[in-house]
Amino acid sequence: MRNIHLVSPDLFERPGGIARISRATSHAMASWARSRDHHLHVHVLYDAPDAPRTPHVPDDATFHGYGRSRVALGRGILQARLAEAMPFFVFSHVNLATLALPFPRVPYAIIAHGIEVWSPLSATRTAALRRASRVWSVSDYTGRIVRALHGVVPSRGRTLVNCIDPLWSSSVDASVVDDGPPYFLLVSRLGNFEEQKGVGHTIHAFALAADRGWIPANAELHIVGDGPQRQSYEGEARRTRHGARIRFLGRVDDATLQREYARCQLFVLPSGKEGFGLVFLEAMANGKAVIAAAAGAAPEVVSNEETGLIVPYGDVGAIAAAMSRLSRDGAWRRELGARGRRAVETSFSYAHYEREVHAELDFLRGL
Repeated sequence: MRNIHLVSPDLFERPGGIARISRATSHAMASWARSRDHHLHVHVLYDAPDAPRTPHVPDDATFHGYGRSRVALGRGILQARLAEAMPFFVFSHVNLATLALPFPRVPYAIIAHGIEVWSPLSATRTAALRRASRVWSVSDYTGRIVRALHGVVPSRGRTLVNCIDPLWSSSVDASVVDDGPPYFLLVSRLGNFEEQKGVGHTIHAFALAADRGWIPANAELHIVGDGPQRQSYEGEARRTRHGARIRFLGRVDDATLQREYARCQLFVLPSGKEGFGLVFLEAMANGKAVIAAAAGAAPEVVSNEETGLIVPYGDVGAIAAAMSRLSRDGAWRRELGARGRRAVETSFSYAHYEREVHAELDFLRGL
């Protein structure tokens, strides 16, 4: 029996897109290992050793949580390498892939999500990308940057688009419609590195639309997420005339987040730097129209006038106008949402992602 290893920054400790798609990757790798008589080891930097395993890491796999200790993670990877002649690895973040550099004959893949590979990297991280057997970019946009900026050989690159978490999608209540008090939903980390997520633009667009009577008088904006910039955004909201209608919900559990998606009228995240935008898929899976920006890989996920509206990044007036269009025309909004759900079920389904991961793992196994 041969071992395969997934190495991820986090699965359960810190919420976010990378953690959620890494859960789906773990799920897909577990089914592949089971069908090929291999054993899956899941190594997670930030999670505690006794973190709840959930079905994403099944009982026939081995979970290793390192409680934020990179030294312990490095020791675990070394032990994995020494325990078997030819293990192979999938690193779900380029920052962790440098752990493979001391083992030149070990095959491995790196998942490139977006902003973490959009700028010049250290020499060791660049070397890890170039030496990888495969680089799985979550969008064509990110794949182009990986090749042009970091010199990854085109034959080693592969676009492997994100999907909905299979356990998440199975719990979506498609019967919930936007028939209650209307609110728009934004989901994002509110950290120092997320300034270009468009949170401030959305706050001011909502206030502008409310000032001009473009949206219902009882409409609200719900912002899910937490981080060091939250207080600043709350201050921006209070300085508008409609701060009481802008609700900051903070960090929420998956069940609460799913309810927010299911009950919102529409989803808005006019981000300038989306490597993919998993939150778009989560909203679309709930049948919600999406407002996104014409930047990064967002247009690869959200189709303008088909599953949502694409606006220029940073254009507060355009965001407000999009809110108005979608809020006022319920039939059209629901039609966009229905098309979005169909797109998730086809182009972005977990079944499609699982097939692609299995094919890539077969390739790595053959090296």
